[in-house]
Amino acid sequence: MYKYSLEDRLIRILLILFVIGGCMNHPEYVEAKDVRFLEITKVNVGNTFKLHIKGFIFHSSLAVKAVDIKNIESNIWVMIKLKPTGKGLSGAFDFYVPIQSDSSVVVFGLSKTQIWPLLINENTN
Repeated sequence: MYKYSLEDRLIRILLILFVIGGCMNHPEYVEAKDVRFLEITKVNVGNTFKLHIKGFIFHSSLAVKAVDIKNIESNIWVMIKLKPTGKGLSGAFDFYVPIQSDSSVVVFGLSKTQIWPLLINENTN
């Protein structure tokens, strides 16, 4: 029978925890390069416009946790927060983003990839 010192056992336990923790590491937000079937449609709602954004996150083990939308200067910044997938969760997303009249572009993810050029004087007929 092998006898290990307390120090050896602690090192083994820490090594196992380190390996398990590394396997559970995932990105906190999705980037535009990790989205498939992205569809963006401009919708007229009364006197305002919204963008209808939908797509699918191309990470088999991750699902949508929340959608954060921030207005920064003349940009609208969309970030989709991720979480490990589970029962009833999906990598699909479908949401609306209000467009302000002074907005110029919509950017996506921490890398702020432009996904929509906004043309304020666009004919919407």
